[in-house]
Amino acid sequence: MYNKIYDGKNIYLAKMRLEDVATYVKWMSDEEVTKGLIGGKMEVTIEGETEWLKANVDKNQFAIVSKETDKIIGNCGFNEVNEKHKVGTIGLFIGDKENRGKGFGTDTVRTLVKYGFEKLDLHVIRLFVYSFNESAIACYKKVGFKECGVTREACMYEGKRYDEIMMDILREEVT
Repeated sequence: MYNKIYDGKNIYLAKMRLEDVATYVKWMSDEEVTKGLIGGKMEVTIEGETEWLKANVDKNQFAIVSKETDKIIGNCGFNEVNEKHKVGTIGLFIGDKENRGKGFGTDTVRTLVKYGFEKLDLHVIRLFVYSFNESAIACYKKVGFKECGVTREACMYEGKRYDEIMMDILREEVT
């Protein structure tokens, strides 16, 4: 059973658990997951992922849990929060392929945005996405994010260069 932090429509955000470390290692070793995060393959160990979980378990990092199955399907959170300026930067991934394309990502982004504005009292929430990740860009736009900057050719993936796009949403833009 997960310790529910915040409710979405079909998911909820929960406190991360150390007993899920093997699942995280499996996901973070999958290039389909990590290409959207770092633009390629990662080398991940149980020890390294355990240390990351321990360091982030009490921060604004969450397990994404399906309400239907009560099983973890991904991870999300605020990678950075500037309390003075009320700006937060989010990131997320859906782990297993069978859970992608089902609206979990959109639900997670909406839930993170709501959490950021309601619980963290943010004014703006931003994210970074590589230009090849068209499904993620469409998801973010569906939630209300707008493109606000580009670092040209910032990512090298499979021998090609891609832009890194910054997107943001203001508190008053949430519908």
